[in-house]
Amino acid sequence: MSQVKGQASVRWGAVVFIAISCLGCGGKSDQPPRASVSGTLLIDGKPVSDVEVHFLNPEFPNHGSFGVTDEDGNFRLVQGAVPGQNTVFFSKINAAGMDMDPESGMDAGQFAAMSTGNEQNPNVKKMEISQLIPPEYSSSNSKLTFSVPDGGTSAAKFEL
Repeated sequence: MSQVKGQASVRWGAVVFIAISCLGCGGKSDQPPRASVSGTLLIDGKPVSDVEVHFLNPEFPNHGSFGVTDEDGNFRLVQGAVPGQNTVFFSKINAAGMDMDPESGMDAGQFAAMSTGNEQNPNVKKMEISQLIPPEYSSSNSKLTFSVPDGGTSAAKFEL
């Protein structure tokens, strides 16, 4: 009987040791808190689809947020945004002669790289690429800001 009691004590001791060890494993996360953000983008009073929406809190420059507008101009940031004052900017690339299909896996950066043409392969032609969003709203230097509340919001509305 004392051997069974001793084994039970050892098991409980192991459980307590593992539980305490796991509590210490978590440590401090380098990820800032996020809050759900959704809203609408209108350009000249009309919704525009497939516009990239970016939120960037200057206190956490490596933790930007991203979403894409639908045909009604509605967006939802995929991972939410860091609460506080965020710089907001947008992007929609027009690549003449090429359909931008996110399912194909090609993004705006890849299109921009293709725009230089390829001297090694004359079959690859230079593409005409342009930003459809006005320059004052299409980079991280945008003066447009939005204050994200701790509890998130579904009322982020932008009219360009």
